[in-house]
Amino acid sequence: MVITGSIGLAPILRQIGLSATINQLKPFELKPWEEQIAVGCLEALANNYGIIFKEGVCELMIKKLGCNIPHHVQLYFDSIYEYCIMLNSMHCSKEIAKKVYKESMLSTKGHAELNHYEERIKMVLGKELFPFTLDILTETAVTGYLSKEAMDFYCNEIESGKDEVLRKVLSLLEHDGYLKHEKKGYVFISKLLQDWWKGSFGTYFIPAAKRRIK
Repeated sequence: MVITGSIGLAPILRQIGLSATINQLKPFELKPWEEQIAVGCLEALANNYGIIFKEGVCELMIKKLGCNIPHHVQLYFDSIYEYCIMLNSMHCSKEIAKKVYKESMLSTKGHAELNHYEERIKMVLGKELFPFTLDILTETAVTGYLSKEAMDFYCNEIESGKDEVLRKVLSLLEHDGYLKHEKKGYVFISKLLQDWWKGSFGTYFIPAAKRRIK
């Protein structure tokens, strides 16, 4: 029996006290590709669909994504393929790759493909913790990292159990591939997800450092 899904099963069961029910299951994580593998995938797809990448395009695509999640690599290629079909030209330059990233990957189509990142937070953490989680993710997307000072600021809005709430939220965000911890604080693992999140929620967002604490 194989159980698959983009949402980590362990955090859900831990939240309701049923972690022991999966002791007999062995987790298998489909990790992001190494750059060499991701470039190889893009080149193989290009060869199969007749796309001609100019020098440096594949490397640019990998840099734009920031993390070579297999689905995102294939989604980027598919967006470029559709754009080339529309142009009636199968040659893809760096300029085209940049344009497709901005106008397709981060557009309405991109929202449809990436909306599950927002939806699964609501599903796992519920409506009560979603606003807090939304704040710290948007803070990270807009400023580039989530500092301890910013975490303390948002934790002030929690009425009780601040440490437990923060531990639960950060554990989920790390487990499910949103954030990772670095010296300066938490940062997005995927640049695509960071850019998408910033575009979706960051327009009128005011970072913690610029808010007035009454």
